[in-house]
Amino acid sequence: MELIENDIKDDISKAEEAEKDAQEKYDKLKEESEKSIKDLEEAVDKLNKDKAGKEDDVVDAKTERKTKDGELKSLLEKVKEAEPGCDFFAVNFKKRSANRTLEIEGLEKAKEILEGAKFPGEGKLLQKDTNKHA
Repeated sequence: MELIENDIKDDISKAEEAEKDAQEKYDKLKEESEKSIKDLEEAVDKLNKDKAGKEDDVVDAKTERKTKDGELKSLLEKVKEAEPGCDFFAVNFKKRSANRTLEIEGLEKAKEILEGAKFPGEGKLLQKDTNKHA
């Protein structure tokens, strides 16, 4: 009987030691799991804040895009209103440029005349006939 009693005491001792070891492992796992859960919850909170910030950025970007779209439409309308005048200048530019060049040259010549310059052929406004008709 003593042998059975010693075996039972050994089994109880081993079971208590195994239970103590299992309890330590469980406590350690529980502590690590709780820490991990806390870290993950903090990460989720941070990501939710980042997500909210990004959503605000999206709303701001959409608002800005609508504003810029309105500005672009307004600018395009102004361009369209000015188009007939621009076409006139584009079509007539060469001729108008040539006319302005002639006008400038004439004004410069008039200025020089007023300052006393003489030009070849000046004063010979009438053509003299060298052949006389009889």
